[in-house]
Amino acid sequence: MQGFRPRLEECSLFVIWLLACAVVDRLVVSAAARTVFFEHLQVHRFWALAPAIRFGLERNALPAVQGGES
Repeated sequence: MQGFRPRLEECSLFVIWLLACAVVDRLVVSAAARTVFFEHLQVHRFWALAPAIRFGLERNALPAVQGGES
């Protein structure tokens, strides 16, 4: 009895399919990693600017004390 023997075209299509899946998977993973990295940077940028933002808000929120003439 003769065993199963796939044709060359089927094998090459299967290999191309596997490579395409690996490339797409890699692109998705790297895009997700970039998104997480940039969100991480945004959080650090916010916390680095937080004291300046807080100071600016406090400074603008306080009414100016002016000596009035009677």
